[in-house]
Amino acid sequence: MEKEFREFYNKDEIDFEKLDNSILIVVDTNVLLHIFRFSIKSREKLIKTLKKVKGNIWIPYHVGLEYNLNKVELIGKMRRTKNDLIKEIGKETNDFKKKIFKNLDNIGINSNDEKSVREEIKTKFEESLTIMLEKWKTEELEKEFDLIGSVEDESKEIAKLFFDKVGFQITQKEIDEIETEGQKRYELGYPPGFKDSGKGNEKDKKYGDITYNEKYSDLIIWKQIIKQAKDPNIKKVVFITDDEKGDWQYIHNGEKKGPRAELKKELLDEANADLYLYNTNSFLNKVNGGSHDIVDLNFPIDLGDFRDLESYEYKKKIYETEDNRLANNEPKERNYNNVYTVKRRYIIKALVNQIKELENKFIYLNNEISDYIYEYETGLSYANKSKTNYLYELQQEVFYNREKAEKIKYLLETENDNVENIDYSIVAFVGGGRISSLNKLEKDIEIINSKYLLIENKFMKIRTSN
Repeated sequence: MEKEFREFYNKDEIDFEKLDNSILIVVDTNVLLHIFRFSIKSREKLIKTLKKVKGNIWIPYHVGLEYNLNKVELIGKMRRTKNDLIKEIGKETNDFKKKIFKNLDNIGINSNDEKSVREEIKTKFEESLTIMLEKWKTEELEKEFDLIGSVEDESKEIAKLFFDKVGFQITQKEIDEIETEGQKRYELGYPPGFKDSGKGNEKDKKYGDITYNEKYSDLIIWKQIIKQAKDPNIKKVVFITDDEKGDWQYIHNGEKKGPRAELKKELLDEANADLYLYNTNSFLNKVNGGSHDIVDLNFPIDLGDFRDLESYEYKKKIYETEDNRLANNEPKERNYNNVYTVKRRYIIKALVNQIKELENKFIYLNNEISDYIYEYETGLSYANKSKTNYLYELQQEVFYNREKAEKIKYLLETENDNVENIDYSIVAFVGGGRISSLNKLEKDIEIINSKYLLIENKFMKIRTSN
């Protein structure tokens, strides 16, 4: 049976100290792009580790394409992050001052001497706030951005590292065949990439002589890996990816169990090679030994991983290992229903992280729209006045959806404050219970994310139009 079902039984490990030409190490796009989001030390650690195995590394053409298409935008975004953050802090500070001054003005005293005192209070408050913010920006905020540093050098370093280690350019005929096959695979929930379908990324992208639908990117990369692995010398393929979705790997009770058996079998059938899957952290740890984690891969999480908690043993495991704080004052006979408190905290944290990311996207998009409005208005003519009005409408949509995101974040944080005051043995998994309310908020976040993608698409169309 082990011979017929090797994909289920092969438990061999990769010895990174004894690599030979039978082992192909493939790096995913997200790993390369993460380098620009890392601190200087973390970047150096990852690049140094890749250099240790440079004789075996390789990337599909599509990984290289996606990396270069997204690299410039990401570098620009990282450069703008500081200024965008300072602008947003300035806006929020002004709003805060206005609220304070409004409350002062609403005090029921209306006399000339009181007005002068009130203005003096406002002036001193504004001066103190300005001094505090300037000190915070120069002394505290700089610590964060000093960690990030410059990103240009790493871009050149990566180009050198993968010199002559990129697959052949894919043809349009190959793309068409992959997408036709992909449509059938995704309908069946067959990996990889089916979890990307229906997430607002189903748009065609053209580059040079090829056009492809973005939802099939994972499958295109996978097919190029298989093609490369058909080299008779290659017996093992190591894929390094920070894609945490369940269409690349098995996820059971929140634990990652390795690559999907369907993918292992496909690679065995097509190329007679075994598949191994690592994220950035596990790759660093395997190559260097010990713990060298540099990426927080806990969030966002797949909420489905936390919903099947009926098993007593699993409740016990989560309760004892995931939140020791809850166990500190518990008697010997513990009530394992408190597992729902643990579960709830993880879900809320995941959702809060998702909504914060959405808020940042809306801030960035608003700044981009504002820049284009300014460009149109400084050279305003009748021909582009309609565009300006349309951009103002888009900006209103951004404001509206950002406000909705802020409300959801408030609800989630309120839920988190009350998380330990709930009797989960009664309400958990009951229709209308508090777990169900989180499911609704999760769906609301998905709706707002779809709205963001729609607004972004409208903006991109008007930006690229003549």
